[in-house]
Amino acid sequence: MNAVNWFVLLLSLAVVNSLIAGVGVRRFLSLHPLIGNQQDLESFKEMVRRQMYQALLQIGFLGIANIVGLYGLLTHRIHLLLIIGLDVAVIILSQGMKKTEEQARAMNVVNVALEGQYKDICETWVKKALPDF
Repeated sequence: MNAVNWFVLLLSLAVVNSLIAGVGVRRFLSLHPLIGNQQDLESFKEMVRRQMYQALLQIGFLGIANIVGLYGLLTHRIHLLLIIGLDVAVIILSQGMKKTEEQARAMNVVNVALEGQYKDICETWVKKALPDF
């Protein structure tokens, strides 16, 4: 495979990964409109763990794709317009997913005893690379 094919493949995998992640958050939100009990919180933890691992995978896809893109650009095998166009498409898709994640981090927690755990999980989701809950 040449540089263009690798670049497109890696960005395609990033798009698929992003779509799967977005569907996962949306599915969780449709099944759990609020955090009302321990079972809801456990489901939230599972969803967040998947999201965090998918984010690491996404970093890998995008990092390698852009290294390949830079190589292709320097060796004149990939046009700058292709790199910019595909990167912009991934960024736009990611921004849509970001809003869904923000909804999941702003859920109503009706059980006061679970609110602290929920906030800690949300904090981990945003600030750490790996889940620690």
